[in-house]
Amino acid sequence: MNDNRRTLARQMNRSALLYLSMMLLLLFSFHLDAEAADTKATRHMFDDRMASGHKESEAGRMEAAISDYSAIIRLLSQTDRQMQVDYRMAWFERALCLEKLKKYQAAAADMKKLFGLQPMSRWPCYAACRIFAEAGQYEDAITYVDKYTVSTKTRAGAYAIRSACSAMLHHPTQTVRDLMQALSLNFGRHDRQFDGKQPFCSNACLATLASKAGSSLQTHPAETHFELGIFDLLAERYQDADKHLTKCLKVQPGNWQALNAQANCYLGLNELKKALKNINRALQLEPNNPANYALLETYYSRTGNFDAIIDDLAARLKKTPKNVSICIAQANAFSRMKDSAKELDAFLRALTIDPKSITALMGKARVYQETFQYDKAITAFSEAIRLAPKNSDPYSDRATCYFAVQDYQKAVADLTRALEIAPDPYTYAARAECYMKLGKPDLAAKDKAEADQNGNGS
Repeated sequence: MNDNRRTLARQMNRSALLYLSMMLLLLFSFHLDAEAADTKATRHMFDDRMASGHKESEAGRMEAAISDYSAIIRLLSQTDRQMQVDYRMAWFERALCLEKLKKYQAAAADMKKLFGLQPMSRWPCYAACRIFAEAGQYEDAITYVDKYTVSTKTRAGAYAIRSACSAMLHHPTQTVRDLMQALSLNFGRHDRQFDGKQPFCSNACLATLASKAGSSLQTHPAETHFELGIFDLLAERYQDADKHLTKCLKVQPGNWQALNAQANCYLGLNELKKALKNINRALQLEPNNPANYALLETYYSRTGNFDAIIDDLAARLKKTPKNVSICIAQANAFSRMKDSAKELDAFLRALTIDPKSITALMGKARVYQETFQYDKAITAFSEAIRLAPKNSDPYSDRATCYFAVQDYQKAVADLTRALEIAPDPYTYAARAECYMKLGKPDLAAKDKAEADQNGNGS
C-alpha cells in the first residue's frame, strides 16, 4: 500500500515538474517574441530617424538633422554593441552636419567614435581626413590618409589634404610629394577619374589651414609664403598661389618644391612656357625626383605633343642612363599613346635599374593584364605582393586576373586580404561578384550591402 502511494506521489511530482517546465518554456518564448518585437520596433524607429535626418540635411537644415541623429545616438548608448555597429552611420552623418556648421572639434569627436566601433571604408575615411584637418588635428588627418588610401574618385582630395597638413607640420618634402600626386591625378593621366572642375578639398578646410599658417608670416616668411601658396594652389586660386610662391623664391631661389608648385600654377593658368621653364629649373636641382618628371609629363599632355615628350625623355635618359624616374615617365607617355609594347619595354628598363621598384613592377603587371596575358600579370603582381605585403592594390589587381581566368576561389582570397589591409566598397562589390559565381548568394548579398552602405562600389 505504501509502495503504491510512493509511486503515485512520484508520478504526480513528475507531472508537476513537466507542467512547470512547459510553463517556463512558454513564458521564455513569449519573452523572446516580445524582445524580438521590441528590437524590430527600435530598428524601425532608428530607420525613420535616419531618413528624417538625411532629409533635413539635404534641405540645409543642419540643426534639425543633428537633432535627429543625436536622438538615435542617445538611444544607441542603451543598446548592445551590435546595434551600435549597425547604426554607426548616425555618428558619420552627424559629423558631416557639424562640419557644415564649422563645429570641427565636435565633428572630429564623432569621427573617432565611428572608427572606434568598426573600421570603415575609404569613403568615410576621406571625410575624416578633411574634418581632422579642419579641427587642427593634423597628425590624425595624416594617419587616416596613411591607413586608408582612399578610393579613386576622391584620391586626389586625400593627397591634397595630407599635403596641406604636412605644410602645417613643416614637412616640405612630404607636402610637395603629395601635392604632385594630387595634381597628377587631376591634370594627368587620371583625368577620367576625377572632376577637374572642383577643388581638391573643401575651401573651408584650406581656409582654416591658411589662416593658421598666416600667423607665422613675420617669423618664417619664406616657409609661410610657401605654405600659403600651396593652400591657394590646392583651392585652384592660381594667381594668388603664384604671388606667394614668387615671394618664397625670392628668399629661397633654390627651393625646387616651390618651383614645382609654381609650375603647377602656370599649368592651371595655361601659361605653358612659364611652366616648362620652372620644370626645367626644378629638374636641374633635383634630376632624380619622380615628382619633377610627373610634372614634365603633365606639361606635354597639356600641349598634346606626345612625340616631343618621347624625344625629351630619351635625351634626358642619354645623359643619366640609370634614372628610374625617366624610364617610368617614358612608360607613362607610351601608355598615353596606347603603345603597350614600348610601355612594357620602358617598365622593364626601369626594373633592370631597380628590381625593387614597386611602381615599375605594378606598371609591368598592369600592361600584361591589359593585354590579357594573365599568367604573366599574376606572376608580376605576386612579386609586388612579396615586396609590399601591406599594399592592397596588388592583391586587388591580382584578384581581377584570377576572376578573368575563372579562378574565383583565389580571387576571393586576394580580395579578402585587400579588405583586411584597406576596407573599400569597390572591393566588397568585386568580392560579391565572385561569391555569385561560386553559387554563394548569401555571402554575395552581405558584401553588396556592405558596399552600398559604405559608398556603393557598383
